[in-house]
Amino acid sequence: MQSDPIEKYINKVTKNMGSKQREEVGRELKAHILDSADALAEEKNVEVDDTIIQETIKRMGPAEDIADMYPEEKAGKDNIIDGLKYITRSLVFFVVAASIIGIVLQLIFKDLSLYPFVVVAIIVYLVIMGIHFVKRKFIPKFLQNK
Repeated sequence: MQSDPIEKYINKVTKNMGSKQREEVGRELKAHILDSADALAEEKNVEVDDTIIQETIKRMGPAEDIADMYPEEKAGKDNIIDGLKYITRSLVFFVVAASIIGIVLQLIFKDLSLYPFVVVAIIVYLVIMGIHFVKRKFIPKFLQNK
């Protein structure tokens, strides 16, 4: 018997939870799935195997529906980590896009200095991030402690 389908299902359910809640819900779900699988196998007079596990998980319903049953309990630390991951991803995307644009501009205009381009690119990035933060109300959520 592999627990891979169980772990996959638990990961789908807990993907947006804080670390403490993720751990607790993961333990509860795993115990529930294994107990339900034992009961189903006993009912069918068979051993618990991947088929029984898959049927048990299918009977539980979509992972998203199970996740909706739990209130979101992200710790302040998790919000900070999520915010830093978001900022890092957007910064990497911006650097790659700006580099490509810079290279193309250098190829088209051979005498173009990169200094003004870099300054404008940084200003544009900061403005876009500022608009995004205000639009999504990211900063209050980012600083929120639970």
